[in-house]
Amino acid sequence: MGDNIRICELNWMEYDRRLREDAPVVMLPVGSLEQHGPHLPMNCDALIPTSICEAVAARTGGLVAPTINYGYKSQPKSGGGNHFPGTTSLDAQTLISLVRDVIKEFARHGVRKMALMDGHYENNMFLVEGIDLALRELRRDGIDDLSIAK
Repeated sequence: MGDNIRICELNWMEYDRRLREDAPVVMLPVGSLEQHGPHLPMNCDALIPTSICEAVAARTGGLVAPTINYGYKSQPKSGGGNHFPGTTSLDAQTLISLVRDVIKEFARHGVRKMALMDGHYENNMFLVEGIDLALRELRRDGIDDLSIAK
């Protein structure tokens, strides 16, 4: 477990070896870039799930995928909104497609256990849809042993 936990800091041979020998859970942090008032950075929704994933991976031998730093539109009723400078949002279909494609690529690499950690409430239903579509397409392609927790 002393190995690096961040996929992006491994070379491809080390990544491949870790997948084959350790069968780690790959954790995918998902957040957003949005205002959180004048006292906090705009990437809180990404920093928090990334830190949680890194702490869990360090204790369990998991790997942490690069964080998805953009999320679905911030809702004005929860204090957000796209009218704030810096808030940078994705449309629903973009987020769904991004999550679907990333999951399918990890499955192609040989990943069979994943966990998505969401730090932005508004992402929830679109992450679930992306997961569902990825699993459906992977089953169609003969990969039916991928487990995903969210």
